[in-house]
Amino acid sequence: MKHLRIDLREVPESGLHLTGEVPRDVFDVGDPHLRPASALLYDCELSITGETLLVVGDFEAAFELECARCGTPFVFRLLLHGHTIQEELENRAILDLTNTLREDILLALPAYPHCDEGPDARQC
Repeated sequence: MKHLRIDLREVPESGLHLTGEVPRDVFDVGDPHLRPASALLYDCELSITGETLLVVGDFEAAFELECARCGTPFVFRLLLHGHTIQEELENRAILDLTNTLREDILLALPAYPHCDEGPDARQC
């Protein structure tokens, strides 16, 4: 599994722009009602201020969810636009942001998804 690991020694004072993806298996949670449908895409800026890494950017992933009303599966695309992450450096040379992003995205998913929230919105 590819991770979003940051080598802090490679972040210049002016900051660093990163784009890429983390495979969708990072979202495997063992829930049959929540299936990852895409990789985690990221486009972000990194900067170090004092003893803190600041990450600001866009993070996107798609999931196949089941409608809480009718049980119909649908694709839900989640975009965290301008999302911010702060991590203390704590004398580390490498930070892995994978789990932090995974948790942020999973927590942003709707608790009771409805099929009218997907790109092919329909009423049930």
